[in-house]
Amino acid sequence: MVIREELRELMETMAKGDLYDDDHPLLISQRRIVKKALEEYFGASEDEKQEKIKAVFAEVEGPATVIWPATVEYGMFTRIGKNFFANTGLIVFDNAPVTIGNNVRMGPNVHLLGSNHAIDPEERNDGAMFAKPITIGDDVWIGAGAMILGGVEIGKGSIIGAGSVVTRSIPPMSIAAGNPCRVIREITAADKRGWTKPVYKD
Repeated sequence: MVIREELRELMETMAKGDLYDDDHPLLISQRRIVKKALEEYFGASEDEKQEKIKAVFAEVEGPATVIWPATVEYGMFTRIGKNFFANTGLIVFDNAPVTIGNNVRMGPNVHLLGSNHAIDPEERNDGAMFAKPITIGDDVWIGAGAMILGGVEIGKGSIIGAGSVVTRSIPPMSIAAGNPCRVIREITAADKRGWTKPVYKD
C-alpha cells in the first residue's frame, strides 16, 4: 500500500492514541481507497491475489489469504507476516498499528478492533475517537468469532478460543478463552501428537 504524504501527520496522532476526528476528509478518502482495493482483491484470479492484497495492507510479507467477505477500516496501519490465513468475515479496524506475525491463522468472523469512541459523550457525539495497537505474534491461532480489542498483545504460539473477547494481553504458548478472555493453560511438549505431514506424489 502506498501511504499518501498528507496522511502521515494524522497517522501519527492516531498511532499515539490521541483523539482524532473520524470524519476527517483524509480518513473518509482512505476508507474508500481500501474498500476498492479489497473489492479488487476478491475479484482477482488466484494468480493475481498475492499482488492485489499488497494494495489492501501497509505491508504483506506473503503469502496471505483472506476469504470473502472482509472489512478493513484503513489498511494503512496493518502489517502482516508470512503464511497468513483469515477465514470469512474478518474485520480489521486498524485505526492504530495492527501487527500480525508469521503463520497466523484466524477462523471465521474474527474481529481486530483497535478503535474506540471518545468516553465523554459530547466529544463522542462530535466524532472524536481514539485507538490502541494490536499485536499478534508468530504461530498464533485465533478461533471463530473472537474479538481482539485495542491494546492487546497475543504472544507467540498461543491459541485464542472461539467466541473469546480479548481485553488483556495473552502470554506466549498459552490456550486462552472466554469473555473476558483468560489463560486456561500453557501449551507444552505433551501437546505434540507425532504428526508428520504426508508427502503427496504428482
